[in-house]
Amino acid sequence: MQPLVLFDIDRTLFDTDKFHTLYISEFLPVLKNISVAEFETARKIYSSRLTVSTDFLPADYLKHLAEYFSVPYSQLRRKYYLENNFLSAVFPDVVPCLTQLSANYTLGIFSEGFPSFQTAKLKKSHLLHFFASEFTAIHRRKLNYKTLKKNPPGTFIIDDKPEVILAISTFSDLKLIGILLDRHSRFSSPHRITSLFQLPALLQQLSVPD
Repeated sequence: MQPLVLFDIDRTLFDTDKFHTLYISEFLPVLKNISVAEFETARKIYSSRLTVSTDFLPADYLKHLAEYFSVPYSQLRRKYYLENNFLSAVFPDVVPCLTQLSANYTLGIFSEGFPSFQTAKLKKSHLLHFFASEFTAIHRRKLNYKTLKKNPPGTFIIDDKPEVILAISTFSDLKLIGILLDRHSRFSSPHRITSLFQLPALLQQLSVPD
């Protein structure tokens, strides 16, 4: 098998903040006289109920907004799932990187959240075809030994969270290689890139035997 490269989704492939801006712009005409500040108040009420951000579930979120603003759930859902919201939220370095890597690597997903929503992101952003189905894994909680052990030694895992890269490094017997995608240059890491454009060269460097 070709070397395996697993990607996180949010803030690695998918610009979650931009997606938020895009669907809000679609919501506001439905909500009519509601300001962005008022919308953010409602959003934060929902977010405060979550144990972690990956517990976010669109159906629950949209029901909360529908009740809060007294608008039909169906209207919000239709606006939220517009394909352009997803396509426009893909980082510009993603498709060129995945296209280049797919010639020499097996690509997969190592993500956390609700599988239905995470998979919808990949489908609606036209990215799903890049990833091998047997290595497309979306876990409710991904950082545990049993989950990580399913990956073969030498698997590269690309993530935007320093704590994820740190956790991977603590399982030294698994021989996984964590690569921090730090788009904002805030953190240091043994293997750190600021754009996926840098990933092919780094993978080639790390694949060379000592």
